Amino acid sequence: MSSQARSPSIPSENTAGNSPNSLFSPIQVCPTRSPQAGNLTGSARKVKDSAADWHNHVQSWNALSSKGMSIINKIANLKLETIFNSTSSADDEEDSVTRNTFSMPEELETWCKALDTVLEGMNKIVKKLEIVTAALKGVRDLEWHRCVGGAEPLFQTWPIEEFYNASEELLAMFNRELELKTTIVQNVAHVQNRETLMFYTSAWLHQPYIDKNADILIQSMVVETGFR
Repeated sequence: MSSQARSPSIPSENTAGNSPNSLFSPIQVCPTRSPQAGNLTGSARKVKDSAADWHNHVQSWNALSSKGMSIINKIANLKLETIFNSTSSADDEEDSVTRNTFSMPEELETWCKALDTVLEGMNKIVKKLEIVTAALKGVRDLEWHRCVGGAEPLFQTWPIEEFYNASEELLAMFNRELELKTTIVQNVAHVQNRETLMFYTSAWLHQPYIDKNADILIQSMVVETGFR
């Protein structure tokens, strides 16, 4: 789409706009957009790229989450087999002391470092999502300046505000989920009971802060911009 400048309405000879005593200035009208297709430019190009970025970054996040899940399962199994089971015959008080003094297997450190690498990758993805959201905010502000309210659909039915709101909502989800995963990574190797270990494992798997609306929002952006 070629970016269209705001076009002022041209008053006719009989309108008050030609009178020196006119109380009103000619208004600027948003030109109606035709459906976007082919090689896009301007705001439409930036928004379509942002929709693709969201889809691709979330795919990368999901791949890292799956990798992290595999590592956490290895950590959990290692702790269950070599730490918790080794003290199963002791009473509760002795068991607690033994767990605190039991030497950690070398493999545990290896898996913890691997999990740190996964978390680092997730941090980078969230930073990229922040950049995408900031870019959409910039387009939103530009469209609002170009057309009061920015209400004209860029593609099919969504005005720019819908894309920005969706991106902002998604970013909030992934930020909260990143905080949870950071807590899990920092603590999973130091868990002293099976229940907490199982809780961390389940929390990583189910990603409670990324709700089902996330997939709807991403797919809506993809469909709206014509990728599907």
